[in-house]
This record gives sequence, structure tokens and C-alpha cells, in this order.
Amino acid sequence: MKEAVSFIAFLSGLVLIITGVALYWTEGALSAGKLSVASGVWLQLFWASTLQEKSLSNP
Repeated sequence: MKEAVSFIAFLSGLVLIITGVALYWTEGALSAGKLSVASGVWLQLFWASTLQEKSLSNP
């Protein structure tokens, strides 16, 4: 179950990045920049929480 939730969360972050790239191509760098930053921060927080969870489960 945890693996499925992690995979769905990772795919959500990937979709945000793809959307940011698509916005860059269609509307310019300003709107895509905001979305890319938000998705990048989200991915960093996701991976940090994943690493923390793994380190807590393996003493």
C-alpha cells in the first residue's frame, strides 16, 4: 500500500513538471517558472520524506 501511494505521489510530481514544460512552450517562461519551482519544491519534499521514512524504519 505504501509503495502504491509513493508511486502515485511521484507520478503527480512528474505530471507537474511536464505541465510546467508545456506551459513554457505555449505561454512563455513567466507562468512556467512558477509552476516549475512549485513542482521542484514538491519533489524535494517528497524525496526528503521518503529518505527520512526509510532511515527511521532501518535503525
